[in-house]
Amino acid sequence: LFMLERLVDVTLANMLRVHKLWPQVEAHFFDMAATETSGELCCVISKQLRRVLLGMLGQRFTPEADAAAATLGANYYECVVLAPLPRLMQEAAAPEARVGALEVLLSILQERGDKI
Repeated sequence: LFMLERLVDVTLANMLRVHKLWPQVEAHFFDMAATETSGELCCVISKQLRRVLLGMLGQRFTPEADAAAATLGANYYECVVLAPLPRLMQEAAAPEARVGALEVLLSILQERGDKI
């Protein structure tokens, strides 16, 4: 659990390189949440996923994200950041992980919905 918290800290501290880090971070979260059967650990995973997603959505775009948005559309960054949630809701092993993904999405919409 400490390592998961540290992963989130490192990701948020390196927001200028998030376009390079995000695929690995996303894969790590998805692997943990999709295979974990413990309800308590699923809750911790959801809490940290919420923290990293809100942190990423609250940041200014990087030059690379701006270039991608110009090429791929204005909502490209948000789509990439939020992409693991539907996949997690479909493929998670534990019901707590699916509920956690929905709670993360709900909190993102409540806190950042007007900016997405």
